[in-house]
Amino acid sequence: TTAGYSQTPDGSNGNKSLPSMSFKADKHDFKILQQNVPATYTFVVTNNGTEPLVISGAAPSCGCTVPEFTKEAIKPGESGNIKVTYNAAALGTFTKTVTVTSNAKNSPMVLTITGEVKAKDAAPTAAATPTPVKATVPKKN
Repeated sequence: TTAGYSQTPDGSNGNKSLPSMSFKADKHDFKILQQNVPATYTFVVTNNGTEPLVISGAAPSCGCTVPEFTKEAIKPGESGNIKVTYNAAALGTFTKTVTVTSNAKNSPMVLTITGEVKAKDAAPTAAATPTPVKATVPKKN
């Protein structure tokens, strides 16, 4: 035991009244996205603990994903949001994560977004668009 601080056998300081965060869903599949059309999903986080939950950060796995989160403390039993926007610039399937850190006993937690980015429909090409042909009959002299 050190001056005013004692540790329990599990390594904690014995404070059981910590916030605990849970998500309605920790994964979201955007399915098919159009290239260069950003897509956003809002994850709902609930404080299941007995003390206010403070989210201190939401770190994306790359620069193509931008998270925004509730900055105010979330009271016990109440919910906040983590809005995740994916820029959909690269073609193909994707899996991106956002690591959420807070004062909760189960921090950090990882949120995942997935989907597939497809190219915008290209304009029809000349070969795909039939061109009307006028039939001409030679004139008799």
